[in-house]
Amino acid sequence: MQNPGVIIGISATMFFISRMVLSPIIVYWLNKYIKGQSYTLCVLMSFIEMLILYTSENIISLFIGRIICGAFSQSQSIIMQHLSELNKDGFLKLSGFITIGFTIGSVLSSFFIRYSGVEQTLFVAIIVSLSLIITSFSNPLPNYKAINEMASTSFKSINILDISLILLLIVQATIPIYLSYMLVKIWKWAISEAALAMTFLSISSIIVQFLTDRILAKGRINEISVLYFSTFFGLLAFLFLTFSESDYFIWLSLFFISLLSPLIPLKQKQFFSINEDRSVVAYSIISGISGCISSMIIPAMTALNINQSMIFVLCVFALAFHLFKLNVLVKKKHINN
Repeated sequence: MQNPGVIIGISATMFFISRMVLSPIIVYWLNKYIKGQSYTLCVLMSFIEMLILYTSENIISLFIGRIICGAFSQSQSIIMQHLSELNKDGFLKLSGFITIGFTIGSVLSSFFIRYSGVEQTLFVAIIVSLSLIITSFSNPLPNYKAINEMASTSFKSINILDISLILLLIVQATIPIYLSYMLVKIWKWAISEAALAMTFLSISSIIVQFLTDRILAKGRINEISVLYFSTFFGLLAFLFLTFSESDYFIWLSLFFISLLSPLIPLKQKQFFSINEDRSVVAYSIISGISGCISSMIIPAMTALNINQSMIFVLCVFALAFHLFKLNVLVKKKHINN
């Protein structure tokens, strides 16, 4: 149990199981009894988790903190629901800002851990969580729609769009971690070089998302064309990574992979537009399912050789996009009828 990899894997799995099982129940009761303050409470519980981790002296406390965080992890879903009611075309910008936050957080946490230690890093996280609480109180989000959410949301009601979104979320979680593994273990890059490559991937994704948002806003291209374009270059990137050992093609592949970044925001836009009365609860279930699967898939992928793993990623991604296209065709057929 002292193996860090095992502990990280278990804590990640517990977070996603908690998100999948407890989060839908909690979000329903929060919206029913704490009108308009669901987001604030979710941020508050994240702050409490940081305090638990900061004062933790054993593994049990770590797991408890992860369970609490998973159960109250729907703050992003609440923001997405609010955005879908205000501006259905803002998902690419939101995703871009989330990627910016993730990139800055990764760089700063690595810096603090290296030069200040884990405790100081957690202390900084506590300060950030506290600032979020203050911000949420000063600018509260209106209550999101939750009419009969628990009644209309269940595992049986997950449709083809939900499945394709689950698969894309799995791909999103799997690719960066597995790319880091390949760069260090397969291509023998230094850890610092792999970190630089992942930062390049994040920055490229941010640029691609904001540029795509601008292009769509000007009407120069439609969303379906963006999906085809992203898919083509994503598959091309995987082919480069599978059959090439040149550093040049690796960097080019990372850029092509960044072209996949508009897929999930566009999918989320469609999801929250279609599932208005069940979107927050349903998205908690979907993201929990994808997270659980990802936390189990990633260790399995590292045990496979490079070609087998790339074929696996290709199949999952192709299936996700195929389901998306099928869902679009079904929608068009339904509208026409």
